[in-house]
Amino acid sequence: MSADDRVSVRFGDLAEAGPGDAILYDGHRGPIMPAAGAAMAQFVGLPGHNALKCQTFGCPCGTGRDPAAQALSGLFFARARGEVPHFERVIADVRDVALVRSMLEHDLFVRARFRLHPPPASEPVHSV
Repeated sequence: MSADDRVSVRFGDLAEAGPGDAILYDGHRGPIMPAAGAAMAQFVGLPGHNALKCQTFGCPCGTGRDPAAQALSGLFFARARGEVPHFERVIADVRDVALVRSMLEHDLFVRARFRLHPPPASEPVHSV
């Protein structure tokens, strides 16, 4: 058992996903076909939505949680219910890395389940 049981999220290319990985994808390349059996979540950014200014429980713009946060939460719950194969890592192939990185750092629900890989030097490793 590792010191941090959250699912690792690594920014990269879809081609880097291997067995035991899930994919977070923002659709910037058009439709894709994931590897057989791979868990995948796709999201579409909302025009005018600034996730960096939104709060965990909703945004003044009225859109609710960030679409990337919703996609990651959906992946987590699908894994917990056995609807997708178990995964230990998510490969995030997204156009706006800074936006998704901020969501991973500031959305409390996502941060409780996922961590950046490798973790920033300033982030302590959670022990069990």
